[in-house]
Amino acid sequence: MAQDYLACVCTVEPFDCSIKAIESSVLWATEGKGDQDIGVHFFERKTFEEKDSASREKIEFAVATRLPSSPLSYRGEILKINWMVSLRVFLTDDSEFKFEFPFRVVGSPEHA
Repeated sequence: MAQDYLACVCTVEPFDCSIKAIESSVLWATEGKGDQDIGVHFFERKTFEEKDSASREKIEFAVATRLPSSPLSYRGEILKINWMVSLRVFLTDDSEFKFEFPFRVVGSPEHA
């Protein structure tokens, strides 16, 4: 079975202070009854020196990974499996921001 790729470009533009680091990840998480499970499929951390002029300007970077064949996204009554791209931005004033961008992983039509 051929696997699909996820590719996106993220843009972060600081406003009050410089960016110290950016973490990007692709992960899935369950929600519903019982324990929550989380699986990290991809993770990358990019750090910037405070003197680095790029940390004070708009930063664009790519997130790209081959998606696994499972687990597939699922929206049941008792259990849901959600996929997302997650970004954590760490600023030099020790604040941080987290952004999540959901997407769906579905099976190919030949396996439906």
